[in-house]
Amino acid sequence: MESVNKVETEQTAGPDIREIIRELSDKQIIHPDSKLMHQMNGTTEGRVYILMVDEAPRYVLKLEEAEYMSVVARFLNDYAGSPLLPKLYYLAPDHSFIVYAFIPGTTGDERGPKKEWLPKLTVDLLNHYLKVEQTDSSLVWDDHTLDGLDFAKNEIGSLLPAADYELVHAIARKLLVRREGRTLYALHGDCGVHNFVFRDEQLVGVIDPTPMAGPLLYDFVFAFVSSPDDLTMDTLLPAFELLDHEPLEREELVWEVVVGLYYRIGVCLLHHPHDLPAYMEAWNYWKALVRE
Repeated sequence: MESVNKVETEQTAGPDIREIIRELSDKQIIHPDSKLMHQMNGTTEGRVYILMVDEAPRYVLKLEEAEYMSVVARFLNDYAGSPLLPKLYYLAPDHSFIVYAFIPGTTGDERGPKKEWLPKLTVDLLNHYLKVEQTDSSLVWDDHTLDGLDFAKNEIGSLLPAADYELVHAIARKLLVRREGRTLYALHGDCGVHNFVFRDEQLVGVIDPTPMAGPLLYDFVFAFVSSPDDLTMDTLLPAFELLDHEPLEREELVWEVVVGLYYRIGVCLLHHPHDLPAYMEAWNYWKALVRE
């Protein structure tokens, strides 16, 4: 979830934001007593604002590049039946911003056990995913797989032996071959704990999609390896058995995790180096499973 950047009021916010809030209120899209609570850190191009009603956060107003806003709105609309996604209230006619429900809770370390939230994520979001016909090659998971491993290799450096990269690279190529002709789905695309909202240690929301087309297992494995805790087969299998997926050999499931985990170690070194010991322990565990 975007972190709080600065507190703004109706008086200090830019005129475009004040006008947007007035227009949304006049159209009865948001509550007439909605007020600007604060701005949050968005992307380089975007801005994110929290709107409150009766001193409580109620809406998120997100301004971003129009094409991105369009695909995010479509994602939220397509999966409106998921109890984990925020309700979409509005997409601007020029696709310059969206308004969706604020989900109370926290992201980060204040979460429950993975054995509890991964099955819930599987049933309440991933099993809602729709099959898609791929039309935009820039959104295909396969295009990013090998590039992602090269990124991870550069971050990892000499921390892992070169043989580990060669192993993962060979596995990734096998996976790409096996995926030829398989079904693609409209994915969240950034389905990790940094975008999960927890309340009382229960998973209650998933935010900030980066929609893309890809295999169902991408979001599933991404979520599994996105935190360093409970990275075991005992945690993975009960959730995997709930996933509406094509039949898959255990070997291929292990391969998927190994590729995702190698990439995650690279991300960990860049953004969360304190998680490295746990990820290294998990890496040795999963590498041993490949060789069984």
